[in-house]
Formats: sequence, C-alpha cells, structure tokens
Amino acid sequence: MTATDTPTASKPPGFDVRISATVSTGILLAVYLLAHWELWGRISAPTFGWRPTDLAGIAINYYRNGFHFFYPQVMWGGAGAGHVEMELPLQSFLTAVLFKVFGQHDALSEVFPLAFGFGIVWVTAALGRYRFGDVAGLAAGLGVGLSPTQLHITTYGMWADPPMVFFGALGLYWLLRWTDDNSRWRLWAGAAAIALAILCKITALYVGFVVLYLFVRRYGQRFVLKPTTWLVAAVMLVPAVLWYSHAYQMYLEDGNTFGIFAAGSLKFGTKSTLTDPFIYKQTAIRVVFYHLTPLVFLGFCYGCYLSVIRRDRFVLAWLAGITVHALVAFRGLRYAGHIGYLLTILPPCCLVAGLGFQTAFAELRQRPGYRSRPSVRVPLLAAFALLVVVNTAVMYGRFNNRDLAFETALWEGKRLTGLKVGELTRPGSLIIVADHEMDGLTPKTWMTPPDVFFFGDRRGWYFALSWATPERIEDVRAKGAEYFVVSANSLFQYVNQYSTLDAYLNQHYRKIYGQEGIIYDLRR
Repeated sequence: MTATDTPTASKPPGFDVRISATVSTGILLAVYLLAHWELWGRISAPTFGWRPTDLAGIAINYYRNGFHFFYPQVMWGGAGAGHVEMELPLQSFLTAVLFKVFGQHDALSEVFPLAFGFGIVWVTAALGRYRFGDVAGLAAGLGVGLSPTQLHITTYGMWADPPMVFFGALGLYWLLRWTDDNSRWRLWAGAAAIALAILCKITALYVGFVVLYLFVRRYGQRFVLKPTTWLVAAVMLVPAVLWYSHAYQMYLEDGNTFGIFAAGSLKFGTKSTLTDPFIYKQTAIRVVFYHLTPLVFLGFCYGCYLSVIRRDRFVLAWLAGITVHALVAFRGLRYAGHIGYLLTILPPCCLVAGLGFQTAFAELRQRPGYRSRPSVRVPLLAAFALLVVVNTAVMYGRFNNRDLAFETALWEGKRLTGLKVGELTRPGSLIIVADHEMDGLTPKTWMTPPDVFFFGDRRGWYFALSWATPERIEDVRAKGAEYFVVSANSLFQYVNQYSTLDAYLNQHYRKIYGQEGIIYDLRR
C-alpha cells in the first residue's frame, strides 16, 4: 500500500454537513421515480427500440417454450430453435419468471430496468458518501438519476448495459471497502459482482483497470505473488469464459448473434473512426449535454481538478478504464449506440462531480455572512434546485427531440409495421422481414433488427434488401415462410432501388398491405 493513498483516503474529509443514508436514499428514490414521469403514462407498453424488443422477445420465448436458461431464443431465428449468441440473459429470464407469476404483460419488462437503474444511482451515491462525504454522495446520485440517457435507457425496456454498469460499480465499491478494512466477504462479494458485470456484457472488462489498481493498493507490487489475487481473477473471469464459449457454440450451430464475437466488429473502433474528428466532437457534445448535462459537467470539471491535485488514483484509474472502453466501442458511439456504450461513464464522472459540488458548497459556506443569514441561504438553495430541474428538463427534451429524432422515427416505423403484421398475417406464421439497414452486409456480418418480429409477435428470417433476391426468398419460402414484409423505414429505398424485386413479388404473390410497410402473402 502506498503512502500517498492510504485507507484513510477513503474516509470523508472534514465537512460538517451530514445527511443520513436513509434520508439520502429516500431523496434519490423519490427524484428517480419523479424523473420517469413520461414512463408512467405508457407503462402498459413501454418496450420500444432495437435492443429492448430483442430482450423482451427472448423473455417471451422463455415463457412460452420452457425456462431453459442456457439456451435463449430470438424471434428472428427462422424455422429453427433460434438459439442466439448473446450476453448472459439474466434480465430476460427473470422477466419471464414474472410473466409466469403475473401473466405476459409488457409492463413487467420495465421492472428490472428500473431496478438496475436505481441500483446505479444508489451505488454511486454510496461510493460518494464513503469516498468524499454525505453531500458528495447525494450530489453524485442525483447526477446519475437525472441523466437524460440514463432516464431513456431505463424507460423503454431492457438493455444489457444497466445491469453491467450496476454490478461493475457495486463490485468496485466492495473491493474499495476491502482494501480499507480487509473484510473477506467484501472481497468475494466484489469479485462475484464483477463476474456478473462481465457476464451481463463482455465490455465490462474495462473495470480491470480499477481492479488492478485496488490490488496494488492493498498488496503493493507483490500482489502478483498473492494466491488471493489469482483466485479472485478466476472468480471474475472463468464464468465469462465458460458462458461466452457456450454462446459462441450456439452461434456456430444456429447462426444467430448479438455481435459478441460474430459480427462484433460493427461496434469496435477502427482506424477510420478513431481518426474521425467529427465522432470525437459529436461524442463530446453528447457527454456534456445528454450523459452528464452542462450543470453536472461543471461539477465534474472542478472535481477532476481536485482529484488530480489530491492524486486520487482510484478515481483516475476508473476514468482511464472508461476512456479505454469508449475507444474500443468507438464505432458504436456514432448513432443511438452511445446511449448504452457511454452509460459506463456515469458512476465515475458523477462521483467526481459530487466531489466538485461538495467542495464548492463548503467554500461557499466559508464566505462571511452565509452561515448567519438564512435569508441568503434559502433563496440560494431554491434557485439551485430550480436550476437542476431546468437543466434536466431542457437537456432531456433536446436529447429526445434532436439527438434521437432519427432513431425514434425509424423505430416507430418498424413498430407500426409490426403491429400490422400481427393484425394481417396468420397467427403462428413464419415471415421474412426486409429493410435497408444492413445493406451491403451478409448474414454472417449483419446484426438483425428485431422490432417487426416483436411487435408482430411472429418468428422468421431477416433479410437486408440487398440480399433479398427472388432465389433466396423462394429458398426460405420452401422452409415455411408465408409472408414477405418490408419495414416502413425502408419504403423509400425499396421503391427507388429495388423495383426488380418488387416486380417479381407483384407478379407471383398478392400484396395485402402497402402503407406503413409492405406485406406480401407468399402462400399460393
């Protein structure tokens, strides 16, 4: 253990404002639930977007086809079982258990997103309380709870990122406490939490930067000679090796993937993306406006300054880890993927912002007359609370109306197509869904948009329009496909670029719908 970073460095600094953990948690929970006001008006059908519809579809398949935890099934797996290479399907399986108990209601798909989202809020606040003080903890928790992207990702159904970020932050919190008090249960609980984080999403390996620092902090340079180091590493990594090996085998057998290893390059940074200044600029804007918001970013900047002069290696190691994580997944930051891939920045950045706000508050309280003049304190606190509300509301509105406008329109079009599929096609039929999102790719390199399958409650195949030749359609038709569907988001491309395909389908089959998407009946 180094002299510059002793266990006492984790204890709150001298600051006489105290907020009990119970009161702090109550405030955070109330604010968290109020901030989700938009969800409560459509709680009966919250699932919306690419990843949420995929995970909800897997939950439905667990519920309908048996609770075979190690064999998750997607709706776009053709006529086969539809087993898929993916992260540990923890949320989908637990949601299916809720379906079993309460019936299949889409509202239940929000239970675990909300729970894991608040878990991130709580653990960030706990880290802030332990590391810096009560005010820092409360401020850090509020920063996470009011983040527009965190609100979004916990409002529209299940994503893989919230449980990954929660378990990762929880594991680091327990390991930090272990380095201070040598509590064995915290060591193994922390190792188990980080193992779960990696199982929930393999990119959680970024926490390895912080874990390495914590073991050096506890054991010094001789940490590699400690048997505990290697046992903990095994607990963290062996379950992931076993699961992802099994998941890849499912891909080899059924050909379906979430892009863990197969088609995973679609999210990884490349030379062209890592040298593209526009992506850096766009990412910086999104971080300042939508992930942290301008107010929290100010606190983060001050907190970074304080962390550097304090030589807070725990914070600096965590910031280094999330930077590497963002660069690895850099290609995925270009579009709506930043919502999930940058969720990892919230705990450390809001932790640092909490330090900044607490220190600024302490400095303000030292000014002459502040402590003895309630007439000054109350209006200042009220103005600051109003500023927090305005800051959150404006950034959340901008995020939904500007940053996500394109993706929202795209997802809405696919939702409407799916609803028409469910209305007009035979229940239980197999369908082909085609759009232009994956044009130029092949089944081995594309990722499958699941929305139409989920909202139509149908199974089947996905084709990129560039892949949808008459021969391939007939081949899949022979395997049981009864309808060919073009998503609403691709109508323009279909009409203007694929007239030959449309002529073939019109000549041989009957078009039964042509407004919010196109549906052909392939039954002769």
